[in-house]
Amino acid sequence: MPVSYDFKRASRETPRRSNGGRRLRFFVLLCVVAAITAGVMMLIVPGKAPATETGANKNAPEKSEKSSAGVESGEVKDEVPTPTGETSNENNTTVTSGNGNNNDNPGRNSTGKSTGNTGKGVAQIDDLPPDADAPEFRNGQAPGMKEALAQAASLSDADAQVAVLRDFLMKEYSAGGEFSANWNSVGVELAAVIRNKWQQRKWQKDSISYKVVARDHLTKISSRNNTTVEGIKFINQRKNNLLRIGERLMLVPGPWRVTISRKARLLNVWRKEKDAWRIFAVFPVGVGRKNRTPNGSFIINQRLRHPKWYGPDGRVFAYGDKENPLGDYFLKLRQIEPHGVKKDQGYGIHGSPDDSSVGRSLSNGCIRMRNQDVEILYYLLPGGCPVKIVD
Repeated sequence: MPVSYDFKRASRETPRRSNGGRRLRFFVLLCVVAAITAGVMMLIVPGKAPATETGANKNAPEKSEKSSAGVESGEVKDEVPTPTGETSNENNTTVTSGNGNNNDNPGRNSTGKSTGNTGKGVAQIDDLPPDADAPEFRNGQAPGMKEALAQAASLSDADAQVAVLRDFLMKEYSAGGEFSANWNSVGVELAAVIRNKWQQRKWQKDSISYKVVARDHLTKISSRNNTTVEGIKFINQRKNNLLRIGERLMLVPGPWRVTISRKARLLNVWRKEKDAWRIFAVFPVGVGRKNRTPNGSFIINQRLRHPKWYGPDGRVFAYGDKENPLGDYFLKLRQIEPHGVKKDQGYGIHGSPDDSSVGRSLSNGCIRMRNQDVEILYYLLPGGCPVKIVD
C-alpha cells in the first residue's frame, strides 16, 4: 500500500534548514566584518610608541630606536592651522610624547631633583660617544674678531654694541664662516646683549613706528609686518587687543628665517632689511642624541605658550611640572619635502627647565633652548617662518 506523504511536515522542516543556513551565513559575515573593522582601526589608530633604550630590549633592531626620534615633542592634539601671528590654544596647549621615561629631561632624575651638568640618572648619556658634548665649528676666515669684541665691550650703548657685533658676523658670513669658531665667540656676546635689550623692551633701533588706521586690528598688522600679535602686545606692554585710530605702535618686523647647525649647536635668526638678509641674533641650542635631529627645510607650524606634556603612559604634566621637558614655549616644526609636501614628525624648538642641556646632544630630536632665548623667538617669529637645519 503506498505511503502517504506528509506535506505539512515537509513544509515545517524546510524552513528550519533554511533558517539555520541563514544564521550560519550571518555569523560568518559578522566575523568577516569584525575582522575588516579591526584591521582598519589598527591602520588608523596609532599604536603604542616604542620604548626607549632604558625600557626596551637592548638587542632591538635599529629601526625601532629611530622610530622614537622626535617624540620629545610629539604631536599637538586637536591641531588646527595657525594663522600668521596667532597662537592656537594659548595657555591650554598639550603636547604628547612617546617617551615615558625621564630621558627627555637630562640633568634631572626621576624625582625631579636637579643633577646639574653631569646628567646623572639619564641612561642614554652612557651610550653617547666621548665627544658628544664637543661642538664642531667650521673654520673662521674673517680677521678682526678680537678687535670687534673689544670695541663692543668699550661701548656703553646696547644698540651700538649690537651694531658692531652684527657687522663682524656679516663679514664672517661673507668669508664662509657661518657657524665657525669666530661666529660662536661673537654670537655669545651678541646673545647676551639681545637678552638684555629684550627684557628691558629696548628695541628702538630694530623697530619701526606704525600708525593705526581705520579697520586695523592686531592680526592684520602682524601679518602685514611679518611679526606676531603677542610680540606687538609684549613690546608695547598691552594686555588687550584694543586699538585707537591714530595711535602709534612699535613693531619689530620681518621677514625672518632661521638656520640651525647640529654640529656647532647654534641657532641663527636672520631678518631681511632693504632686500638683504642680515644676522639678527645667535643663540646656543641643544640637539638630538645620535643624530636624531634631522637635517632639512621646515616651517614653524604652531607656536605654543606654556605647553602641557602628555607622556606615553597617559599621564599629563602641566606647565611648570618638574617632569615637563618643554619649558615655557614650544615652536612646532613641519618638514617640507623636496616636492613641497609638508610633513609633521613631532619635532620642535622649545625651552628647557635645565639650562645645562643646552649646547649638548641629549634630546630625542627637538631643538632645546634656554627659556629666555626661545621666548624671544616666540614673540618675534610668526607661523610659516622658514627654518633650515644643517650639519
